[in-house]
Amino acid sequence: MIRETHSQLYEKYKDGTYLKDLEDYSKWTVPSLFPKDKQHSTRYGNNPIEHDFQSIGALLVNRMAAKLTQTLFPINHTFFKINVSPDKLQEMGIPLPNVKVFEEDSRQFFAEYENLACKRLYINNSYAQLQQALALLIVTGNALLLRKDNRFVVYSLHNYVTLRDAMGELLDLVIKEDVVYEALPQEFKNQLLSANKAPTEEFKTVTVYTRVKRVFNDVGNTWEVTQEVENTDMGVLYTYNDYNNPYIVCTWKLVNGDNYGRGHCEDYRGDLAKLSGLSGFLTDYEIDALKVINLVDTTTLTDFDEVVAADHGGYVQGVQGSITAYESGIYQKIQAVVADIQMVYQRLAIAFMDSSNMRDAERVTAEEIRNNVYEADMMTGGVFSNLSPTLHAKTGYLLMQEVDPIFIIAVAAGLFDLELLTGVQAVGRSSD
Repeated sequence: MIRETHSQLYEKYKDGTYLKDLEDYSKWTVPSLFPKDKQHSTRYGNNPIEHDFQSIGALLVNRMAAKLTQTLFPINHTFFKINVSPDKLQEMGIPLPNVKVFEEDSRQFFAEYENLACKRLYINNSYAQLQQALALLIVTGNALLLRKDNRFVVYSLHNYVTLRDAMGELLDLVIKEDVVYEALPQEFKNQLLSANKAPTEEFKTVTVYTRVKRVFNDVGNTWEVTQEVENTDMGVLYTYNDYNNPYIVCTWKLVNGDNYGRGHCEDYRGDLAKLSGLSGFLTDYEIDALKVINLVDTTTLTDFDEVVAADHGGYVQGVQGSITAYESGIYQKIQAVVADIQMVYQRLAIAFMDSSNMRDAERVTAEEIRNNVYEADMMTGGVFSNLSPTLHAKTGYLLMQEVDPIFIIAVAAGLFDLELLTGVQAVGRSSD
């Protein structure tokens, strides 16, 4: 079997046609999320962005992302609960009456863990990164979060590719990024030096490919992380299980057989394209309508140069009506287009949950959060529940590991059978 390099796998898994569609969705909503021609940009300065003639799409996506972030990760409530399985405790030899006592006594213990873990979302800008990831999911349907050094790093499909099986389970992940040579581990720099691939320019970037591959074995699925720097194999770096894998691959809506998710904007592509087209033509028409041209009758004896040079209230010999102002715009047409845009916006506002009631307050009640969860699940076709086993549960395990690494080791070893109740199940719980 010929082993393919990470860069070859990246190009193999890449879907260029789908990326062009995502660039359109981003242009119609938030252009900076997934800009066009990113591969042609330089590392000096910002990426070039093509803006649309309207900002309604950005308003809808940003509001929806903020609302979903507040709903998925409420500020005053833990977004997950930990339950200990009574069956597992009985398997460990604890009698049933003692199991019930243990369950009651452990509530406060686990509640303290949950609160400590959830508080970590508000350090190192993690909450803002979650909101960016949700905006990416809404627009492109795909987002990758890496939990590294107690913070989140968010990647778009411009920087990673995936491979899934027919059931949608993740098999392979390849990330492409540019890293400053000086920031590489010393052993990486030594290998590049020996291979004559070390750059000489200060702060020069090198291309790093990171592969996260699923390995099937008798003890369960594990994830093997390998890297290539400038096509130089750096070997296996880490091995993770499903609980401590810091790479969280999220999709908005995944269809069986597809490698990539489909975003919320794809469902409303027609209205977004119409909104963009109408806004562009309306802008051009209004600018043209404001242009005033003076039509001159050359058969009269009016001295037009004197008319132009005359002061206010001056006297010029001429014939009235020999100069006529001409405007090409028709106000009724502008009104009709504005009404059509408003009708499209009303449909999109419902689709993007812009009409719902979410208070921006420190003390939002559990009932309000529950109602918004149900509304989010209804308006997005069950996407809220789809994110629970990926974004919610995996984030919860990683945060718990940061609070106490031994806790997750015990979970992975099977000493405890813990169930993370996330999403709709965990919403009704007030903060402990």
